[in-house]
Amino acid sequence: MQMVKPPCWDYVNKLMSVDPSEGQDPTATAVVEPDQVDQADQAPGPSIVAAAKDGEDSVPVEPPVAPARAKAKPRAAAAIPEMRERHDALLVRDQDGTCCGAIRHKPTSNDMFVKCGFHADCTKTRTCNPPTSEKRRAQGRVLGFLSGWCLDGGQFDSKVEHFKYIPSLELRKTSRARLKEEVNSRSFFDLERAKLDGEESEPEKCP
Repeated sequence: MQMVKPPCWDYVNKLMSVDPSEGQDPTATAVVEPDQVDQADQAPGPSIVAAAKDGEDSVPVEPPVAPARAKAKPRAAAAIPEMRERHDALLVRDQDGTCCGAIRHKPTSNDMFVKCGFHADCTKTRTCNPPTSEKRRAQGRVLGFLSGWCLDGGQFDSKVEHFKYIPSLELRKTSRARLKEEVNSRSFFDLERAKLDGEESEPEKCP
């Protein structure tokens, strides 16, 4: 013999319909054989057991159902911090004066990098070190390239597409000239390598 809890609605109903005149205590705990229990039935909730203890006339009440958990909202795209004028950043502006990004210098590697204002975590880096071969003759003159690359970022839907973009020579010349209008531009232009003999301010090839 094994003491078990009421296993299902049918069993609870039987317990509630017991006639007290037959000498049975309707509030007594039931004792059943293990083989009388249908293992496939689910155990009743707390409200069902309580109904059995209240007496024959108690009406079982469905246990409260937990409210459905709201679905998580889709993760929003990463927010791009607002560009602020800082002494250590050379702002890249379009012809209307709107800030499209910012160029900074990394002294440890003597690189300059521009952070695009159109996409999250979208940057382009170039070295300011002199070229080590004729093939890389344009290396070190980076400001026209970085600013031109940044200015056209709004044409692309993602940073992956933007990263592959190569600005034209005309755009690089225009953007270089526009950078010189920034109040702190001189300190950045001084970090570029010096022009080679016969070289224009903006190299014909990309650095």
